[in-house]
Amino acid sequence: MPPRSLIDSLNITTSGGVSGRRGYKYQDHIASGVFLDMLGDPEITQIECETADDIVVRKMSDAGDINEYIQVKTTENDYKWSISELKKRDKVKNRFKEGTSLIEKSLACDRFSGNAQFRFVSSRDVRAELMLFKVPREKRQAIKIKFDELVKKFTAVYASFVSAKNNNIECWARNMLWEVEHSEDSIMNKNVNRILSLASNEGAVTSHAHAQIVYARLLCAVGDAADAIAAADPDAKAITRAEALTWWSAQLGEMRTLRRSEIKVYQFNSRKFFDDLHEIDEPGILRKLSSYDVAFDFGEWRGDDLIDYLLNWLPEVVLPARVLANHFGHTEARALLKRARDERKKYAQIDDDRLLAELMLHAIMRHHLESEPIPCRLFALGNPSASPISAHLIRQSSGDELWLSRAYLTTATTYESIVSSVTQEMKISLTKDYLREERDLIIQLREPQHMRLTDLEAVLDKNSKLQDLLKVIRLPLLVAYDSTIIGAGYCSDYVAKLTNEVSLAYEALKPNFIPELASVQVNVFLIPIEDAQAIVAKLHTTLETM
Repeated sequence: MPPRSLIDSLNITTSGGVSGRRGYKYQDHIASGVFLDMLGDPEITQIECETADDIVVRKMSDAGDINEYIQVKTTENDYKWSISELKKRDKVKNRFKEGTSLIEKSLACDRFSGNAQFRFVSSRDVRAELMLFKVPREKRQAIKIKFDELVKKFTAVYASFVSAKNNNIECWARNMLWEVEHSEDSIMNKNVNRILSLASNEGAVTSHAHAQIVYARLLCAVGDAADAIAAADPDAKAITRAEALTWWSAQLGEMRTLRRSEIKVYQFNSRKFFDDLHEIDEPGILRKLSSYDVAFDFGEWRGDDLIDYLLNWLPEVVLPARVLANHFGHTEARALLKRARDERKKYAQIDDDRLLAELMLHAIMRHHLESEPIPCRLFALGNPSASPISAHLIRQSSGDELWLSRAYLTTATTYESIVSSVTQEMKISLTKDYLREERDLIIQLREPQHMRLTDLEAVLDKNSKLQDLLKVIRLPLLVAYDSTIIGAGYCSDYVAKLTNEVSLAYEALKPNFIPELASVQVNVFLIPIEDAQAIVAKLHTTLETM
């Protein structure tokens, strides 16, 4: 659930920022840049326009929640900012009024839960005495002594003035960042270029002209947030990271349509086949069920259609990305299927039962979760005695995840033995030696030039800590099983009966997850089928006669 906007209920207004900010395009350009920051930084959970400050950046980090209060300064003076200008108070009835200086107004924003940071963005530069505020926070350790001297200059400034959270102006100075953007045009050009770069990282190459169109839409989005009336709709003042990623995904979709020939191999709109059946989400115990229905058509279970659909995914499962790159649109390209079939025959450890289940899992991960697979992972065994798995990168609003997946086709006689053995395999997946081997295989198999950029680059580096890799791993398990309901044939209420069947199957499955898996997210996918042996035979025949 996104955090509530930082709006002071005692000072809320019904006019919002509308009348006071008409023409504040400079501020909208700055807010758009912060929006683009959020797309690439999973620690930023939300940005707000015209709430506690001109712009507020909400962050969640290991150190706790952070609110960064940004003031945008566009005064027309041509002299540089100085300490004396920052601490200048308004004069009221021949007395200087407390709380009216720019420093005090900025510090006064610190009245909400969370640690405070402060930022000024101005069109005017700063004098030498303030220059160190322009050094990014993460680079200040190298100038610590000099920066401490700058902070001391503020120690005696209005020493009695503190924020509602009892922080003083020295605290403000230590957490202050100053950025200088001289003109609207320079900010716009910088942001348009960032859009081009972000899109390129996602495999969606577009023209500069179209990037300007996307940027115009972004300006409208942040402008709408700023113009929203806080009293009427406080949530409209904020844009969450999940909302930003959804918006960005739509823009990427349009770019890919316009420039399909330049898309990276796993970025395309796939066709839906499975119907969503039933879902149970249990975040408290890190377990989730997702079930899917092959469905009936004119009273017949769609087994033949299932085989036809799954074979479209075979090239992705079997062939490297560099091969797919030469035949983009490969899920529609039958020319690749024979090559994929012949390549698959080299791997005896993947029998037809397992291949069928893995194809179902792959199709669901790719279409329903928009994953990117690690090419050929199913057929790359570091340890010959280990059970084959597939691997997918999944994008979440909280950060990318690595899903190490297993899929099985079961009959009534094999269900319990398979479930029991697979949970032991999943336990091994969390050991240090296994993680090292898995990371090395992913590094070897992954072809970044054909995939979108991921924020897992650091944890996938061979010199990274394996403990960090463990934090982003999820363990999906797909079980396709002989269904009593499907086996009984079509009836008008079969979906309700099937929902009850998968719910009971999930509850029966959960106790098999051993205690060692308690700290890792396990996603269970259940696919009810009509006849496991018959559908495997159909797959085998189809592969042989292609």
